[in-house]
Amino acid sequence: MNEADAPDAKLTAIEPIAPPEHLIEETANMRGDFYSKCVWVLSVLLALVAFIGSAVFFAGYAENDQNITHLISAFILSFGAGSLAYVPLGIIAFYARKSIRTPLPRARVFIVLLLLMPWLFLSYYLFQLGGQLRKGAIVTILSSLFIGAWALRFLKAR
Repeated sequence: MNEADAPDAKLTAIEPIAPPEHLIEETANMRGDFYSKCVWVLSVLLALVAFIGSAVFFAGYAENDQNITHLISAFILSFGAGSLAYVPLGIIAFYARKSIRTPLPRARVFIVLLLLMPWLFLSYYLFQLGGQLRKGAIVTILSSLFIGAWALRFLKAR
């Protein structure tokens, strides 16, 4: 006869052992950080817009010129200039995706801030040109400030 068959044996539920509440470290990204998700989506969307803009710019060249050497030059110009936008935004999107579950290390915070510095100057320049470029400048400055505030928040958390 085993213990489970004994008449005086009580079946009790096993309670999980949890650390005391005062020992649990409170972090902003314990269950998936909302701001990191927003930065991830924003940077992916902006990178896609930059890539599509490069493709449209190249299509304008390809429409008017059929010479292969001119097309190669236009391709390098279009996607080379566009890579100044979608490569940094892709890196920021990668870091934002990783920071949804784990905090962003200090070195990566500085990398994100360095990748954003040219955009602040570019948005100021676009705003000074005026016209329709002011709308692009406003989108650029707002997205840069949002991503920068997201990155600076990880410095404050330490």
